[in-house]
Amino acid sequence: MATAIFIRLLSNRLYCNLEKMALSYGFKAMGLELRTLHLVICAVIFCANALAQLSATDNCFRVGLGKDLEKRLANHSTETDLSAKKNTADLSGQIIRLAADFSTNSRNILQNEEKNKESKIAETESQSRQMICRILETSGIPTDDAYGPDAVDAFLYLVARTLKPSELAELYPAIIQAYRLKYIRPNVHLAVLVDKTRLAFGRKQLFGTQAIIRGDLLLLAPLDDPENVDSRRQRFGLSPLKEYERSLQNQYRKPVIRSFQLPERSPNTLPPAATPSEPANLWDASSGEPEIRIATALVKVDVLVRDTDAKNPASMASLALKKEDFRIFDNGRPAVIDFFNQTDAPFDIVLLLDLSGSTSGKTGLIKKSTRRFIQAKRPEDRLAIVIFTDKPTLVSDFEKDPEILLKRVKDIGGFGGSYVWDAFAFAMDLLDKSEKQRRKAIVAMTDGVDNALWFSGSGSGSRTSFADLAERVSRESVIIFPVYLDTEKEYPRLADSYKAARASLHYLGEASGGNYFTANKLEELEHLYDQVLSDVGAVYTLGFSPEIREGESAWHTIKIDVPSRPELRLKYRPGYFVQ
Repeated sequence: MATAIFIRLLSNRLYCNLEKMALSYGFKAMGLELRTLHLVICAVIFCANALAQLSATDNCFRVGLGKDLEKRLANHSTETDLSAKKNTADLSGQIIRLAADFSTNSRNILQNEEKNKESKIAETESQSRQMICRILETSGIPTDDAYGPDAVDAFLYLVARTLKPSELAELYPAIIQAYRLKYIRPNVHLAVLVDKTRLAFGRKQLFGTQAIIRGDLLLLAPLDDPENVDSRRQRFGLSPLKEYERSLQNQYRKPVIRSFQLPERSPNTLPPAATPSEPANLWDASSGEPEIRIATALVKVDVLVRDTDAKNPASMASLALKKEDFRIFDNGRPAVIDFFNQTDAPFDIVLLLDLSGSTSGKTGLIKKSTRRFIQAKRPEDRLAIVIFTDKPTLVSDFEKDPEILLKRVKDIGGFGGSYVWDAFAFAMDLLDKSEKQRRKAIVAMTDGVDNALWFSGSGSGSRTSFADLAERVSRESVIIFPVYLDTEKEYPRLADSYKAARASLHYLGEASGGNYFTANKLEELEHLYDQVLSDVGAVYTLGFSPEIREGESAWHTIKIDVPSRPELRLKYRPGYFVQ
C-alpha cells in the first residue's frame, strides 16, 4: 500500500513540474503545444495509477494473507453496526454486478459476438481482482450473514476464474474454513473453486467441474472417488455428472471423454521455480487410510505388431515372436507374463455398417466392400454383421462360413437417423456373449457423426454418451478398427460436427489398440480391408496378474516393448481398470 501511495504522489508532482515548464516557455515545451503536452501528462498519470493499482493488488495477495484471514474468521461475529452493514451492502451490490459483467464478457468471447473481447475480459479480470482485494481488506472472507448468499456466490465465482494458483493457495484454506464453520453454504462456485485449486496442485478434482479442450475432444479432468461424485454434486447444487457431460457436449459440440490420470503438468500450474506451497488442506474426498484392494483377475492385453519399415503388415505374421521376447510394465513396474497367445489365435469380429441418411450416397460402396471383407477373412475367424441407422440390427450372428454370410448380406439396406455410439455399444454387447477363448474386434464403416453432434441440444442422438462408450472401451479387451467414410461434402455447414466425429473415431482406435483408416473409393476400401485383416493376423495377446498397492488409482498404465526388435512398432490399449 505504501508503494502505491508513493507512485501516486510521484505522478502528481510530475504533473505540476511539467505544467510549470509549459508556462515558463510561453505555452510551449520541447516543441510541443500545451494541448499535446496535457495529453502526454494524462498518459503518464494513467500509467502511474495503473501501476499503483497493480502494486496494491499484488500486495493484497501477499504470503501470509491466508493465515490472517483464518484469524479473522476465528473472531467472526454476526453482530455488526449499521455503518458496517451499509458498507457491506454497497460492496455486495458492486460485486454482484461485476460478476454479471464478467460472465457476460466471457460468454461473448465464447459466442464470438463483438470486437475487442480479449481486452474487455482482461479489464474485467483486473476489476474483479481489485474488488476481491477491497473485500479482503474490509472484512476478510465474505460470509453469507454479512454479504448475503448472492454476493458470496459472486465473490467465489470471481475468485475461481480470475486468481492465479499462487493466490488461490493463499485464499483456499480460509475459504474452506469458512465453509466448515458454516459461514459459507455449499454452492456451485465453491465446488468449482475446490476443483480448480486441486488440479492446480496436481490433485484430482472432487466434483467434475473442470474440462480441457484437446483438439476436437473435451477432456474431463480426473476424478477422486468417482463412485460418490454425484452425491457430492447434489449437495453443492450441481446436476448429475452425466447430465453435465451432455451439456458440455451440446455447448461445445465436441464429444466428452473422462481422463483417468493427471497430465504431467496441469495447465494451471506455475513453472517449478514459481510454484507456491500446496495449500494445507485440499479437502480430501475420503478420510482415513486408503482402502487396500487385491486384484486376482488376469489382465489381458492385445498387442498389434508392425514393422516401421514394412509396407505390407502381413509380413508381421511370419515374425513368430515368443513370450520371452516381450516385456510388460504395469504402472512402471515389471510384470510377469502369465498368459501368451500367438497371432494364429482366432478372432470374433463384428462388422459394423452405417446405413443412416448421411451415408446413403455410399450404400453401394458399403455393400461391395462388405462382400469383399467376407471373402478375404481368415478361415478360423468368425464374423458377425450389424447394420445401424437410429437403431442397430443384427444381420448375422457370428459365423465362419463365407457362403452363409454372403447370403445374409445380399439384401441389406436402411435409411434414417445416425446413432453411432449406440451401435458401438451394441457391438460390444454382442462380443461380450462370444466365446471367452476367442479374441475380439470391431471393424466399423461409418462417417462417425452421431445425431448428438448433428442436433446439439435437441435431445436427439444415442442414449449411450461418448464418455460412457470411451470408458467402456478402456475397460474391455476389444480392438476397434474404424474406417471413416467422408460424407462431409454433402453437409458443408456441419464441418465442426465432422471434425468431432473424426476425432471420436480416432480416439476409439487408439484407446483400444487398433488403427483408424480413411477411405472413399472401393479400391481404397479393398486395400484397407486387406490391411485390417493383416493387422488381425499380427496381434499377440499377453496376460498378467496385476500387483495392487495401497493408495494407487484404479486406473493403471501399461507399457510393452520387444527389446530384441526395437524397430517394431507396437499398438495396445494404454491402460486398464483394476476390477
